[in-house]
Amino acid sequence: MLLLSPKSNRLPKEILGNSQFIPAVKEGLLRFRSELSLAEYNLTLLELKTWFIVIASLKEQESPLYVIPAMSIADQLGINKAKARGTMVSDIFGKLMKQTITITAKNETGEASVYRANFFGETYYDANSKIIAFSIPPILHKFLFHLKNNLTLSLDISDILKFESVMTIRMFVYLRELDRLNIHSVPIEEFRKHVNFSPSSDYRVYKQRVIKPAEKEIQNTGMYRYFHIEDDGRKGIKATTIYFGFTNEEDDNLLLASVASKCRKDLLKKFSRRILLLMDFAIKEGFNPTYIKNQFDTFDDDRIAANFQVVFSRIASDRKTNRQKTPDEYGRYFIRAVVDNWAGDDVAARAKQAKQKVRNAEIQKQMQDITEQEKFQGQASYIRGCAKEFIEAMSLGELVTFIKANKKEIHVLASRGRAFDMDNALSRKKTYREFRILCQLVAGKMMAGQIPVPTPKIQSLF
Repeated sequence: MLLLSPKSNRLPKEILGNSQFIPAVKEGLLRFRSELSLAEYNLTLLELKTWFIVIASLKEQESPLYVIPAMSIADQLGINKAKARGTMVSDIFGKLMKQTITITAKNETGEASVYRANFFGETYYDANSKIIAFSIPPILHKFLFHLKNNLTLSLDISDILKFESVMTIRMFVYLRELDRLNIHSVPIEEFRKHVNFSPSSDYRVYKQRVIKPAEKEIQNTGMYRYFHIEDDGRKGIKATTIYFGFTNEEDDNLLLASVASKCRKDLLKKFSRRILLLMDFAIKEGFNPTYIKNQFDTFDDDRIAANFQVVFSRIASDRKTNRQKTPDEYGRYFIRAVVDNWAGDDVAARAKQAKQKVRNAEIQKQMQDITEQEKFQGQASYIRGCAKEFIEAMSLGELVTFIKANKKEIHVLASRGRAFDMDNALSRKKTYREFRILCQLVAGKMMAGQIPVPTPKIQSLF
């Protein structure tokens, strides 16, 4: 280990060279190639969070040597200020320099291409300046910087920092990558392999100790409160597949809303969300879930989904040829199809069609959510413009009166930084922080209905 003289108060130039200084970020985009989401590694919670903080802070700035403030990372990791925080962060970097990351990709013949590296090539901590210099192995650089839209996973670093367990982070990153590819089901063995947490334990134990706590933690992150994950197992049927989703689905209380309470409760316990959604579609065609009793209990998800799809296809065909039957008849079809297996040897293909039917419904809901979000964003943008015009239209006396009448709110907004400067505010110069604070205040009052929002002007084409 290289030791500097106690008199030295900065990193020597011969060590730093042409290094790239990067401030540690606590929010913003975290991007890397999708292969990293499937990588094998074994890190502690602090090591994993530190690695993701570094990736997010790099912001695709490729350099042979980086310098980052150790104390900023310590703040984000929540390290006690009474401890030697810089040294503790340095120790984490040192462990990452020894830890191995493995990325495997199989070709068409099944032969694997394997990349192995340490997370950092070398590290250097300066106790005087409290900063850490580090390098990243050259090939690992490519997985971080040679990004392509169709091969890149984008996350928010603030989401990662909220999680309090390695298993939650690993599961979240892996499932977000599948979600990016529009994949929402995965064989259990493949899931356990990639999440790489307690891979040899009994699945029932794994579900209770890994999946369920991680699901709850992800749901407690506001943006993902609709996250759901389940398997296709039930009494007498071994679970083989995991189903999940991040989308803002209809609340579970709306599933089978027309079904009697006791029957609905039993159905929610027995069947996966995928089957419940298909039942919802079938109810609109005449299916009555109260008639199935225990008839579906010994059939797996694929058989139920495949045979429901057979009936959906028959209903569509009948409508095209104007040979529709009554809802009661179609309702009985759904039950008979599953029990007698009308899909026959075509179960896999029909189940895939049923899966796409559910996925189409999810996409439609996503598009509705996006439309609503764009509408809200458009409204917010319009209100911000109105707030600027509102402030600019005030006379000097009106502006002074407005600031005095709202000094408490202004103090709260300004307390995040330096004091509110009255002269800057009265100048109404848009580059001043005070003008932005006033705009924020007026926009908030407009959204709350305390200040009228002008009706948008419609421009004539003539």
